[in-house]
Amino acid sequence: MPNLRASLLRARDTGRSDTMALQRYDTPDGTGGGFVRRYWSPMNVPILDDDGRVVLLLHRPEDVTDFVQERQRTWDEQARGETFRRRMEEAEADLYARARELRGPLEAQAVANRRLATLVDLAADLAGCESVAELTEVVVDRGLGALDADGGAVAVRNDDGDLLRLTLTDSLGGVARARFAELPLTGPLPSSVSAYAGHTVFLPDRAAALDYTAEMADVVASTGLEAWASLPLRVGERLLGSLTVGWRAPHPFTPREVEVLASTSRCGTTRRWSTSRSAGTGTTRSPPPTGPPPW
Repeated sequence: MPNLRASLLRARDTGRSDTMALQRYDTPDGTGGGFVRRYWSPMNVPILDDDGRVVLLLHRPEDVTDFVQERQRTWDEQARGETFRRRMEEAEADLYARARELRGPLEAQAVANRRLATLVDLAADLAGCESVAELTEVVVDRGLGALDADGGAVAVRNDDGDLLRLTLTDSLGGVARARFAELPLTGPLPSSVSAYAGHTVFLPDRAAALDYTAEMADVVASTGLEAWASLPLRVGERLLGSLTVGWRAPHPFTPREVEVLASTSRCGTTRRWSTSRSAGTGTTRSPPPTGPPPW
C-alpha cells in the first residue's frame, strides 16, 4: 500500500508519529460471507533507543467507524435541513408573488366598487335635477370626480329642436368651449347621436374615437381627451339632450359601469324641466317652453 509505506518512511526519517488519512477497510461480519463497513485512522509511531535512533515502528489503527457514521448523519441532517430551508424560502417567495398577483386585482376591484357606489349616488343626484344649470353643477362638482373623468359637457336641444346647446366644463379649455358651443342635432358626434337617437356611445380609447367618425379628430385635438362616453338625457320618456364625459387616457368600460352610467342619464320627472344654461359659461338662459316640448 503506497500510502502506508510513505507514512512509515516519514515516521522513520523524522522520528515523529505520522497519522495517515482516514481509511476505509471493511471487516468480515462473522457470518462467513459478508463484510461490515469500517473506517480507520492509522498512526505510525517510531520507537527510539537510548540514543534517539528509530529501532521499531508501531502501526496502530484506531477504529473510528462510529465517529464517521455520526458525522455522516450530521451531514445528512444538515443537507436535509438545507433542502428544507431552501424549499421554505421558495415557498415563501411563491406565496409572496401570488399575494402580489392577487392584491392588484383586489385593489382594482375595491377601486371599481367605490367608483360604482359613487356613481349610484351621482345617479340619484342627477335624477333630482330640474334645470340644465343644476344638472351642469352636479356634473362638474361631483360627476367628473365620480367617473375619474377629465372633462364633460351637457347638451340640450334648443326650442326649435334642430340644434344642441352645450355647456362644457372649464377643463376642456376655451378653444373647445367656443368650437363646440352648438352642434347640429342630427350631427355625427356622440353628443348629437345620444341626444337625437337616444343611443349610448362608449369609445374606450383614441382608436375607437377616431374610428367612430372623422369629426372626432377635431374633438380629440381640441380637448386632449381620447376616451369618451355619451349618454342620452331623458325626462321620463322624452329626450332632453345628452351628457358626454371624456378621459385623457384609455378608459375600458366594465359591464357594471356601463349599467350605472346608463342610469345617470335619467333626470327629474316630476316637474317641467327648465332649459336654463349656466350663466358662468357666458351663455344665456332660454325661457321655459310654453307649449308641448319639441321632442
